[in-house]
Amino acid sequence: MTQAQRCEVAAWILAAMGLVGVIQLRLLAALLAGLLAFELVEIAAARLRHAGMRYSVGRIAALVILWLIIAVLVLLAVLGLLALLNDRSESLPLLMQKMADVVDTARSQLPDWAQAYLPSNSQELEDAAATWLRTHAGELQTAGEHILRMFVQILIGVVIGGMIALADYSRPRQLVR
Repeated sequence: MTQAQRCEVAAWILAAMGLVGVIQLRLLAALLAGLLAFELVEIAAARLRHAGMRYSVGRIAALVILWLIIAVLVLLAVLGLLALLNDRSESLPLLMQKMADVVDTARSQLPDWAQAYLPSNSQELEDAAATWLRTHAGELQTAGEHILRMFVQILIGVVIGGMIALADYSRPRQLVR
Protein backbone atom coordinates (compact mmCIF):
# COMPACT_ATOMS: atom_id res chain seq x y z
CA MET A 1 0.00 0.00 0.00
CA THR A 2 1.42 3.36 -1.01
CA GLN A 3 1.69 6.41 1.21
CA ALA A 4 -1.17 8.13 -0.66
CA GLN A 5 -3.44 5.12 -0.19
CA ARG A 6 -2.65 4.98 3.52
CA CYS A 7 -3.45 8.68 3.86
CA GLU A 8 -6.73 8.19 2.03
CA VAL A 9 -7.71 5.26 4.29
CA ALA A 10 -6.77 7.30 7.36
CA ALA A 11 -8.88 10.21 6.07
CA TRP A 12 -11.89 7.94 5.58
CA ILE A 13 -11.48 6.50 9.07
CA LEU A 14 -11.18 9.97 10.62
CA ALA A 15 -14.24 11.16 8.66
CA ALA A 16 -16.28 8.17 9.88
CA MET A 17 -15.17 8.77 13.46
CA GLY A 18 -16.06 12.44 13.11
CA LEU A 19 -19.56 11.60 11.86
CA VAL A 20 -20.11 9.16 14.71
CA GLY A 21 -18.91 11.85 17.12
CA VAL A 22 -21.32 14.38 15.60
CA ILE A 23 -24.22 12.01 16.14
CA GLN A 24 -23.12 11.02 19.64
CA LEU A 25 -22.70 14.66 20.71
CA ARG A 26 -26.02 15.61 19.07
CA LEU A 27 -24.39 18.19 16.81
CA LEU A 28 -26.12 17.16 13.60
CA ALA A 29 -28.11 20.41 13.41
CA ALA A 30 -24.90 22.45 13.67
CA LEU A 31 -23.20 20.32 11.02
CA LEU A 32 -26.10 20.62 8.59
CA ALA A 33 -26.46 24.37 9.21
CA GLY A 34 -22.75 24.88 8.61
CA LEU A 35 -22.80 22.85 5.41
CA LEU A 36 -25.89 24.72 4.22
CA ALA A 37 -24.32 28.09 4.99
CA PHE A 38 -21.14 27.11 3.17
CA GLU A 39 -23.05 25.93 0.12
CA LEU A 40 -25.34 28.97 0.02
CA VAL A 41 -22.34 31.30 0.17
CA GLU A 42 -20.58 29.40 -2.61
CA ILE A 43 -23.67 29.40 -4.85
CA ALA A 44 -24.36 33.09 -4.26
CA ALA A 45 -20.71 33.99 -4.83
CA ALA A 46 -20.70 32.11 -8.13
CA ARG A 47 -23.84 33.97 -9.23
CA LEU A 48 -22.36 37.29 -8.18
CA ARG A 49 -19.21 36.43 -10.14
CA HIS A 50 -21.32 36.03 -13.27
CA ALA A 51 -22.76 39.48 -12.51
CA GLY A 52 -19.24 40.94 -12.66
CA MET A 53 -18.14 40.87 -9.01
CA ARG A 54 -14.84 39.31 -7.96
CA TYR A 55 -15.26 35.87 -6.41
CA SER A 56 -13.65 36.79 -3.07
CA VAL A 57 -15.79 39.93 -2.73
CA GLY A 58 -18.85 37.94 -3.78
CA ARG A 59 -18.27 35.43 -0.98
CA ILE A 60 -18.11 38.22 1.59
CA ALA A 61 -21.22 39.88 0.17
CA ALA A 62 -23.10 36.57 0.10
CA LEU A 63 -22.13 35.84 3.70
CA VAL A 64 -23.22 39.29 4.87
CA ILE A 65 -26.57 38.84 3.09
CA LEU A 66 -27.01 35.40 4.66
CA TRP A 67 -26.27 36.75 8.15
CA LEU A 68 -28.64 39.68 7.61
CA ILE A 69 -31.42 37.30 6.58
CA ILE A 70 -30.80 35.17 9.67
CA ALA A 71 -30.74 38.24 11.93
CA VAL A 72 -34.03 39.50 10.49
CA LEU A 73 -35.65 36.06 10.93
CA VAL A 74 -34.47 35.84 14.54
CA LEU A 75 -35.72 39.36 15.23
CA LEU A 76 -39.12 38.58 13.70
CA ALA A 77 -39.40 35.37 15.73
CA VAL A 78 -38.57 37.17 18.98
CA LEU A 79 -41.00 39.99 18.20
CA GLY A 80 -43.71 37.49 17.33
CA LEU A 81 -43.17 35.62 20.58
CA LEU A 82 -43.24 38.85 22.58
CA ALA A 83 -46.42 39.97 20.81
CA LEU A 84 -48.05 36.62 21.58
CA LEU A 85 -47.19 36.86 25.27
CA ASN A 86 -48.13 40.54 25.71
CA ASP A 87 -51.65 41.95 25.90
CA ARG A 88 -51.88 42.95 22.25
CA SER A 89 -54.24 41.85 19.50
CA GLU A 90 -52.42 38.55 19.11
CA SER A 91 -52.38 37.76 22.83
CA LEU A 92 -53.07 34.48 24.57
CA PRO A 93 -56.59 35.41 25.73
CA LEU A 94 -57.55 36.29 22.17
CA LEU A 95 -56.06 33.00 21.00
CA MET A 96 -58.15 31.12 23.58
CA GLN A 97 -61.26 32.98 22.39
CA LYS A 98 -60.53 32.07 18.79
CA MET A 99 -60.05 28.44 19.80
CA ALA A 100 -63.41 28.53 21.60
CA ASP A 101 -65.03 29.95 18.45
CA VAL A 102 -63.53 27.14 16.38
CA VAL A 103 -64.81 24.57 18.87
CA ASP A 104 -68.29 26.14 18.73
CA THR A 105 -68.26 26.05 14.93
CA ALA A 106 -67.07 22.43 14.95
CA ARG A 107 -69.75 21.52 17.50
CA SER A 108 -72.50 22.48 15.05
CA GLN A 109 -70.97 20.35 12.28
CA LEU A 110 -69.95 17.23 14.20
CA PRO A 111 -72.19 14.26 15.00
CA ASP A 112 -73.60 13.88 18.51
CA TRP A 113 -71.15 11.18 19.60
CA ALA A 114 -68.15 13.42 18.72
CA GLN A 115 -69.57 16.47 20.51
CA ALA A 116 -69.18 14.71 23.86
CA TYR A 117 -65.40 15.00 23.51
CA LEU A 118 -65.43 18.78 22.95
CA PRO A 119 -65.66 21.37 25.74
CA SER A 120 -69.09 22.97 25.94
CA ASN A 121 -67.90 26.56 26.48
CA SER A 122 -64.78 28.70 26.50
CA GLN A 123 -64.29 28.30 30.26
CA GLU A 124 -64.08 24.51 29.93
CA LEU A 125 -61.60 24.96 27.09
CA GLU A 126 -59.42 27.25 29.23
CA ASP A 127 -59.65 24.83 32.17
CA ALA A 128 -58.66 21.89 29.96
CA ALA A 129 -55.74 23.85 28.51
CA ALA A 130 -54.58 24.95 31.98
CA THR A 131 -54.80 21.39 33.29
CA TRP A 132 -52.83 20.08 30.32
CA LEU A 133 -50.18 22.78 30.79
CA ARG A 134 -49.83 21.96 34.52
CA THR A 135 -49.56 18.25 33.76
CA HIS A 136 -46.97 18.68 31.03
CA ALA A 137 -45.01 21.68 32.36
CA GLY A 138 -41.80 19.68 32.83
CA GLU A 139 -42.01 18.27 29.32
CA LEU A 140 -42.62 21.74 27.88
CA GLN A 141 -39.62 23.10 29.77
CA THR A 142 -37.43 20.28 28.49
CA ALA A 143 -38.69 20.81 24.95
CA GLY A 144 -37.95 24.53 25.24
CA GLU A 145 -34.42 23.81 26.43
CA HIS A 146 -33.83 21.40 23.53
CA ILE A 147 -35.19 23.91 21.01
CA LEU A 148 -32.99 26.68 22.42
CA ARG A 149 -29.92 24.42 22.42
CA MET A 150 -30.57 23.40 18.81
CA PHE A 151 -31.12 27.03 17.82
CA VAL A 152 -27.76 28.04 19.33
CA GLN A 153 -26.06 25.08 17.64
CA ILE A 154 -27.56 26.12 14.30
CA LEU A 155 -26.29 29.68 14.73
CA ILE A 156 -22.82 28.43 15.64
CA GLY A 157 -22.91 26.08 12.65
CA VAL A 158 -23.82 28.96 10.33
CA VAL A 159 -20.94 31.04 11.72
CA ILE A 160 -18.46 28.19 11.27
CA GLY A 161 -19.80 27.41 7.79
CA GLY A 162 -19.41 31.07 6.87
CA MET A 163 -15.86 31.15 8.18
CA ILE A 164 -15.00 28.09 6.11
CA ALA A 165 -16.64 29.65 3.06
CA LEU A 166 -14.41 32.70 3.45
CA ALA A 167 -11.22 30.62 3.66
CA ASP A 168 -8.98 30.89 0.62
CA TYR A 169 -8.16 27.48 -0.87
CA SER A 170 -6.82 28.76 -4.19
CA ARG A 171 -3.14 28.52 -3.25
CA PRO A 172 -1.44 25.84 -1.20
CA ARG A 173 -0.09 26.94 2.15
CA GLN A 174 3.45 26.36 3.33
CA LEU A 175 3.67 23.96 6.24
CA VAL A 176 5.93 25.06 9.07
CA ARG A 177 8.25 22.29 10.21
